[in-house]
Amino acid sequence: MVCVNKKLEEMLQEIGDTKKVKSDTIVPFNFYSADFHEFKEDGEFHWLRQYESQLTEFLKGLSLPIELKFDRTSSTPVQSALENAYAHGLGKGGNQCDFNLPITLEIFLGMEGIVFTVTDSGKGFDFEKVVKMKRDGEKYFNACRGDGFEVYDLPFNSNGNVPYEVSGEGSRINIKYMFKPVRSPLI
Repeated sequence: MVCVNKKLEEMLQEIGDTKKVKSDTIVPFNFYSADFHEFKEDGEFHWLRQYESQLTEFLKGLSLPIELKFDRTSSTPVQSALENAYAHGLGKGGNQCDFNLPITLEIFLGMEGIVFTVTDSGKGFDFEKVVKMKRDGEKYFNACRGDGFEVYDLPFNSNGNVPYEVSGEGSRINIKYMFKPVRSPLI
């Protein structure tokens, strides 16, 4: 997988004959009772484990030619995008988050691939600048380690192919999986 400089529209054209198959507005706090104590005690990412399970079941029903599953044993770009949207996109500054703000996930299916978009309620960031800083070995986020971003820019496989591409547009991350191996240019 690699970070690319592509807009959502370009990714949708590349997967061909696109149709939106899912659009969810996720409010993390709604996965808990009204008692914020339960929210903190149960772990702040409990909502994500519940949602990933629902998402995996939905994807099984699509009968895709590639396996896409979301669980805690691996980290995928979609999981990372949801975690980052929650941890950074709902912020009021510092570590003060508003867990009632929505995160939107949309899934577009085409004949050649599938595209996920994750949009948060934050101000977004300059995706291309962060990718360049990461690749240059510079510290690219001040408030955190940036570990969640690592999964977006992994190396090509031995054939020069990438299993998925990731691009960013403000507060939205776009993730494209092709059904057949594909070579992809870097930003």
